[in-house]
Amino acid sequence: VVGSFVLRNSDWWSGFLLEVGASFLLFTLLWELERRVLDRVEGVEASVKANAEELASLSDRVLSRLSSQRMADVRPFVSIGSDTVQVSDVVRALDKAHAERFVVETGIRVSMEGKFVRFVPPESKADDHVQMVLEEANGDEIDRIRWDRDEGAVEFIVRLIEMLGRRGLYPGDPFFDPNRLLTKLASDLQLMYDLRHGIGCAQRSVWPLESIPDKEWAITQYGVEYIDPLGLTSYQIEWGRMDDLDWDPHVTSKGWVDVVDFRMAFETAAELRRNGRQPSRPAS
Repeated sequence: VVGSFVLRNSDWWSGFLLEVGASFLLFTLLWELERRVLDRVEGVEASVKANAEELASLSDRVLSRLSSQRMADVRPFVSIGSDTVQVSDVVRALDKAHAERFVVETGIRVSMEGKFVRFVPPESKADDHVQMVLEEANGDEIDRIRWDRDEGAVEFIVRLIEMLGRRGLYPGDPFFDPNRLLTKLASDLQLMYDLRHGIGCAQRSVWPLESIPDKEWAITQYGVEYIDPLGLTSYQIEWGRMDDLDWDPHVTSKGWVDVVDFRMAFETAAELRRNGRQPSRPAS
């Protein structure tokens, strides 16, 4: 019966088989195409992942190398703020600061008890001592003290206190921080280094530093500058323009300005200028 049906309807049956065959062939082609596309996608994803991992590894290696180099660079500044500081640490830090020219040639000053201590630049890399000059805000010398190689930090600070006492400048034990002179020196040098190299902040060019009397307003070779720890904000008053206008209300009216900080820096700079002790700028 089936055979008789096939014979009587051979044309229909041939068409049916042809359609089935064509459908099967199309399905097979589509399945093979899908498989190849999926294989290609998986290959691309694997390649992208491998490249991302390689880039991440490269980034980690770069950051690790930078971190190692920076640790070596800042070690002189970090060491002078430590409890185990030695005179050789201060010599190395000052030598590096002058070599990279981020302090003025006459030496960085650090505020102390209403006065300033100027760290005289090392005469050579062979120096094994640090010469310091106690100064008025206007740069006039009050006294000198030298920290020698064979003297520990404690012995030096005791002699510094005795010198202040002789000059009537010692505020008394409860009000004197024996660590402040060296920790302030360390933080000021570290800040300048960070800004110059963009470490933890936006990199920016800063004129060689004379002093940071308080926190963020500095006296530099250029004049009075705002030293933003993030390196984002810049404000400068050139030495030659200090008499151009009344800067106090002009600057202190800005919401981001620490008024006490600015006034301390500006007034100290003005005293240096009146006394002819402002840092000289290199001839252009």
